Parts: sequence; C-alpha cells; structure tokens
Amino acid sequence: MNIVIHPKVLEQRPWLSVEDISHAVLYPLAMRARSLMPHVVAGIGFDLAVREIEWLADVDGDDWLIYHAMDNPSVKFRIEVGLL
Repeated sequence: MNIVIHPKVLEQRPWLSVEDISHAVLYPLAMRARSLMPHVVAGIGFDLAVREIEWLADVDGDDWLIYHAMDNPSVKFRIEVGLL
C-alpha cells in the first residue's frame, strides 16, 4: 500500500503529521468503501499519540491518496464506518 497525504490535509491540521495519519490508515479500527463512490474508503484509526483519526482515501490499486483527515471523529462518520 502506497499512502500519499494531500498537502491541504497537513495545512488544515498542522498538529497531525504524515506519520500520524499513515498509522491511522495502516491500522484502522474500522473502514468501509462509500456506497456511491466505491473507490473512496472512509476509516477511523489511532495515530501515534493514540488519538482517533477519521480519514478519507481515494484508492487506485495500491495507491491511497488521503484527502481528508482529522482527530475527534464525528458521530456521523462513526455511523458511516460501522462503529455506532
């Protein structure tokens, strides 16, 4: 799996690092493809500081482009990935 973090993610959330986001993607608590866009995967995982991170990835084979990541996942996002 090749993980690329879009630069805007790091600009919008400067307290998250590439390593934090990559760890959350590599070791998810839950993840699910979006029903209307099966190439988009939504997931929640822990970063290196043990914060829950929600993330969205555009998947093309082994290439995963993370274009959204933030800590404190919303209830709506938790429901989407099946944690609630």
